[in-house]
Amino acid sequence: MRAPIRRLPQDVLGEIFKRVENQGDNTIGVGHAHYMVTLALGQVCSRWYNTVASMPALWSSFEFDSPHLQKPHPMIPLFLERSRLHSLSFSLNIRHYEGENFCDTTEFFSTQNTNRWRSVVVRGRMTKSQPVLRSLLAMGRVFPELSDLRITSDYGDVDFVQFSDSITITCPKLRSLELRGLDVDLKFTQPCDTVECDEFARVNLLACLSHPC
Repeated sequence: MRAPIRRLPQDVLGEIFKRVENQGDNTIGVGHAHYMVTLALGQVCSRWYNTVASMPALWSSFEFDSPHLQKPHPMIPLFLERSRLHSLSFSLNIRHYEGENFCDTTEFFSTQNTNRWRSVVVRGRMTKSQPVLRSLLAMGRVFPELSDLRITSDYGDVDFVQFSDSITITCPKLRSLELRGLDVDLKFTQPCDTVECDEFARVNLLACLSHPC
């Protein structure tokens, strides 16, 4: 007897998969393969595998949750390849590891696919993520599709990263900005009058708001 779900058209099945998929359900990190919903859906049967593999949207949101991004980490190129040209939404969870700093050995945050970044969330302990933050907010970086940028510390005022020089970045589609845990003079190359500025701490607002939000 065939299960009713087997009679669903391919496009309807794909829409169901999209609703199952949420950012954070695909966790890239040591020992977290069982958190990857996209991979789990593709392992049910050959039909589901073909459906999942053919849908870039299912591969375009993920979370990094590890003290180190190992090189080479097989999940990173897999998600980047199967997401094709789809915009990317990802988050980085910097947990507290005594005596360790987050190490981005894959150089994902400094070189990879910034033209496709739509939503970027960095949270956790800022002092443990300085290499990534300095790569992410490097002078002159361009994020043509970025609409949501959130960098937040979970440890209050005692946890912050200081940037000695002012930084200018280009985010023409930025609509939401939240910064906590950064001591930074941040400037944009374009007016940001439509940006929703959620929260700032230790940020030079005069520089950030040179074109008022």
